Parts: sequence; structure tokens; C-alpha cells
Amino acid sequence: MTSRVFLLLVLTSGSVAAGESSPPPAHKPEAASVQRYGAGYRYPQAGWIVLHVEGEPYTRGYQQGRLLAPEIAGHVRALANQSSAKAPADGWKHQRTVVNALFLRRFDREFLDEMKGIADGAAAAGATFESRPIDLVDVAAMNVWMELETLDSALEAKPTGLEGVKYAKPGAKVAVAPPMGHCSAFAATGPATADGKIVFGHVTMTTLPGPNTATSGWRWSRKTADGSSCNRSRAASGRARTTTSTTPEFC
Repeated sequence: MTSRVFLLLVLTSGSVAAGESSPPPAHKPEAASVQRYGAGYRYPQAGWIVLHVEGEPYTRGYQQGRLLAPEIAGHVRALANQSSAKAPADGWKHQRTVVNALFLRRFDREFLDEMKGIADGAAAAGATFESRPIDLVDVAAMNVWMELETLDSALEAKPTGLEGVKYAKPGAKVAVAPPMGHCSAFAATGPATADGKIVFGHVTMTTLPGPNTATSGWRWSRKTADGSSCNRSRAASGRARTTTSTTPEFC
């Protein structure tokens, strides 16, 4: 079982002299000023409201709602007015929608139970806003008010994943990169050939360099173990452009 004590400032009165450090005497509230509900109670002290609740989350929340119903309803009205001075009801409705969509289902169960107890207790004690009972979303909105106040700046700071991405304007001509060249090759030796010697080939599917070579087609190159070599290129039309060989019979 958990018990909690809250100090709520509702009215400030009196002052403390500079340099005064002696602790105040133990406060003994007048019996008539103590309000109770179940195991919970409240009483005023030096402009503050001292609230004591205990029990399981919903139970202590219900005690708080019953004992602080007027303050809870007043707090909702103040926040609604802060949301929109010209239309508090509309401003609070918008805040409730944001809280219900983004925050309510992210609370741990203990906090949800306690806030539900606060709402039910306050409603049972007559707390209302715009002629309807205070509910769970009202209480949740009060608890995330600072998050609501800073939501715009928080969203601006959070990346979307599109940072640095550049998009072409609709209708603009987009340069298409030419397809990349790819090469093919093969090699065989040992028992894979008739005489056990090396047989290999390579084709380079790229533009052949030099002014006397084709811009598309194929090139074939081979070099044997004894140093014989052959290089040949052929244009896409089939007309040979370049042929070099130390052993013409290979070409």
C-alpha cells in the first residue's frame, strides 16, 4: 500500500523575515478544518492545502478526486482559458483530442489507474467542465500540460527522415544515367579441358577507348601460357575495328 502527501498552494499570506532560519512549530490543524474521505484527508496550512492519500492506485486517486474536486475543476477551467481565451471550450476540446491521440495510451497502468480514480472521485464530488463531469482525459491533459506547451518545438527538433533528400520538380526533365557496363569471363584447366591446359575468355561490355574503336559491341582478349595473345574488338554492326595479335592463328 502506498501513501502520499501533497502540498497545494491556494493562497499565499504572510512573509518570512530575511535571515530567519528557525523551523516553524509543528502544525496542528483544527479538527473542523480537516476533511476526510476514506483513509485520505486534507487540511489548510499557512496558505497551502495538505493532502494525504493512501492505498492502491485507483483508491488513492479516488480519494484525491473527492477531496480536491473544486480545485481540479478550477484547474481545468484555467487551462482551457489558457488554451483559448476567446473560446475556452473549443481550446480545451482540441487539447483533449491531442492528449487522447498521443499521450493517453502511453502511460504505465499504475498512472492510468490513479488518474482514472482522480477523475471518478472528482466527478462523484460534483466537479464539472462545461456542464459535463470531469473525466480521465481531463486529468491526463492536466498531467501532460508542459508537454502540450512544448509540443511544437519538440516536433521541430525531431527528425522526419527526409532531411537532406532532394526531390525533382514535377515535369522537369530528369537526366538518366547510362547503364553501367558489365564484364563476363570464364576459365577452365586440368580435367576440365581436353589437354589439361588453361582455356579462358573475357568480354568487356564497356565502351572501347581510342578514336578507332566502336562505341558499342564486344572485345575479346586471350593470352596463353606461352605468351601468345590476341585482342579483337567488333562494333555492334559487325565490322571489325581493331585486331592485334602475336599469333594470328588465334584470332
